Amino acid sequence: MVIHIPSKLFFKQNRETFDAIMDDISILHLLGIQLVLVAGVRDLVDQRIVSETQTSIVYHDGMRVTDEITMHYLKELSGFVRFEVESSLGRGFRGTASVRGVQVISGNFFYSAKPVGVRNGTDFKLTGEVRRIEVDNFKKRLESGDIVLLTSLGHSHSGEVFHVPSELLAAECASKLKASKIIYLTGGEQLVDTRTNKVIQSLRLAQAASLLSLIGMNHPVSSSPVEAEPSIQDSLTATVSKTDASVDMKERQLSIKPPSIRIALRPSMKHRKKSQELPDSSLIVPSLDQSQFALSSELRSFVHIVARDVYEGIRQAGPSDVRDVEEIIRPLEKDGVLVPRDRDRLERDMQHCYLLTRDGTTLAVGMVMKHGDSHAEISCLAVRPAYRREGRGETLLAYLERKALILGAEYVFVLSTRTMQWFEERGYILSDPASLPPSRKYDSARGSKVYIKKLGSQRDLDADELLWNV
Repeated sequence: MVIHIPSKLFFKQNRETFDAIMDDISILHLLGIQLVLVAGVRDLVDQRIVSETQTSIVYHDGMRVTDEITMHYLKELSGFVRFEVESSLGRGFRGTASVRGVQVISGNFFYSAKPVGVRNGTDFKLTGEVRRIEVDNFKKRLESGDIVLLTSLGHSHSGEVFHVPSELLAAECASKLKASKIIYLTGGEQLVDTRTNKVIQSLRLAQAASLLSLIGMNHPVSSSPVEAEPSIQDSLTATVSKTDASVDMKERQLSIKPPSIRIALRPSMKHRKKSQELPDSSLIVPSLDQSQFALSSELRSFVHIVARDVYEGIRQAGPSDVRDVEEIIRPLEKDGVLVPRDRDRLERDMQHCYLLTRDGTTLAVGMVMKHGDSHAEISCLAVRPAYRREGRGETLLAYLERKALILGAEYVFVLSTRTMQWFEERGYILSDPASLPPSRKYDSARGSKVYIKKLGSQRDLDADELLWNV
């Protein structure tokens, strides 16, 4: 797991939050998770430059131009954040003297850097980018039980020092190390749907790409000076809107608190596009309420994901699975959520049925059936009550969409009477029943809503990003 720690967490008024996050990181380590921490210093450096030199910070295309003065502060404050992380993790849990801390390793032998150079007429001077990740050095230290800590100062092969944006460094490390998860802690920034005033919990790949484009047009990275130490709860809010049904952002208004959301999204998107080595990435907002720390919640989620990797998989159903399928779908049939199927029909439909199982137990079921040359229907999608709200329905839906592609379908459709919004959020568009293929008879007495989704090479959900080796 790679965790990016933003510079705002190192301001003195955020000390309580910082200490709690270090405790959570210690718990992750005790559970046997190999950790790479990447600490940022952007806000610390900006504040020092403004307060001591009264000069502005220069950015171009979202990247800092690093001169000699800036490099001086980068070196000083990189040492400061290293000391803070190392000392916090080194002394173990606060108030638990019997629990020793963990060993934190840092140095110039984990990655090398190279200069960004001149781009579009701008000389970025001492700003750099990752040249090489020393995977073997990482593995030796991680397998020995150490936590690896990196800062944004990277050395070239000639001994020069360059400033590598820490968010990009974290993404490169996660990609090259094939991390199970990359987490960007934010400085309090959130994505909020202003229609409901609710925090947006997740974005699909195409949604994130559209959002990045939108932020880039409306909110370039600010070069204004940092005048005061920011608190985790500071708000820099800009409301934007986007109409684009193809990525499910139709008439959605987002309250965006730049620049950290953009900076964290961009490298994560970059590496998810070029490879499938990052199955899960998260933006987590630290909380001042120690009883509800976001990283603790992510810890529980991640441990569950690890368990799923070991024990869960998706497979095609067989005749012997009829009873398990009945256990899941019969209660929903009685409630009118699913169309009732008698035993004979269910046995015939098993050839179209797929199961998500864990350690021999069926957790979710779903069917996909081809209609005509261009359409496929997804039906009977259901999850055991005890395992709902954990992403299993969405995972199985993505798998069924992938199967529809393999069958040659250009469109998938669902008929629903209760779960319409769930499908709308996943790219399905309300359509007229007349748009169904001729082989799919519509029951007007039931009055189901028809939702259709176009598949193809541009689809924004790829099942390979969500599934294990099945």
